Amino acid sequence: MKKSLLLLAVFVLCLFPLVADAAAKTDTKYIVYYFRTTGRCHSCIEMEKMTKQTIEKDFAKEVKSGLVEFRSVDVELSENKHYIKDYSLYTKSVIISEVKNGREVRWKNLDQIWRKLRNQADFSKYISSETSAFIKASKK
Repeated sequence: MKKSLLLLAVFVLCLFPLVADAAAKTDTKYIVYYFRTTGRCHSCIEMEKMTKQTIEKDFAKEVKSGLVEFRSVDVELSENKHYIKDYSLYTKSVIISEVKNGREVRWKNLDQIWRKLRNQADFSKYISSETSAFIKASKK
């Protein structure tokens, strides 16, 4: 019995570096934020809806795996006010953030969302292509 437990312990210890290495490779995550205020107009609600739908549809595999995440954040809440300074926000915005080992390493403001708002296809294409390019750039 003791010999079996010892062999099991050795086996687990031998596998640990492989498991740790695999975990280290998945420490990167991309967060697509939609920053909003408490009071929202129809356009603001539509931007959030279209952004979320695009991410969930075009990045379904990545969302399911946890690589990509969508978050809607009310910057008027006290715990979220820091985002205004962090990202120099002045209006409703979509920000893509790359997080490695729990720390943000880079981000991008998708500043064309207001120009694309009236055309859902253009808006979705913009969100999707910018998100894809952002993710691809980190893999270079």
